[in-house]
Amino acid sequence: MLIHNTISMIKATSIVSVILIMMCCSNTGNYNGDQPIVIKKSHNKPNQGKNRAPGEYIVTVREGSDDSVILNSFSSYGLIRIKSIHKYKGRHTYLIKLKKDPGIEELEKRIRKSDMLLHIQPNYIYRINRP
Repeated sequence: MLIHNTISMIKATSIVSVILIMMCCSNTGNYNGDQPIVIKKSHNKPNQGKNRAPGEYIVTVREGSDDSVILNSFSSYGLIRIKSIHKYKGRHTYLIKLKKDPGIEELEKRIRKSDMLLHIQPNYIYRINRP
């Protein structure tokens, strides 16, 4: 009898544990687990500031270049910060912040004029869209 009661108690405890785990792990917000979580970037105009960090850009420079190229190219816009965020096969990628943001079109023109600058894009803010 004692063994039967112990087994029944273990089963009940296990069932309660599973129920509690399911309650804690599911239904956080309106997400029901049936649909994938989509990470979406909105495509508003960059200067609207809703989908990007204002005045921040990600710049990639050619192999053999360093942050002095960025300093020389963007100091006229009030360069506030240069932060190295990635290095791969000699190419460096930097996050820069400008006090006077001229917009992506103007900065792309500047990139095209330099042999040492490869790419620039706004620092987009990504959000998780939950259905």
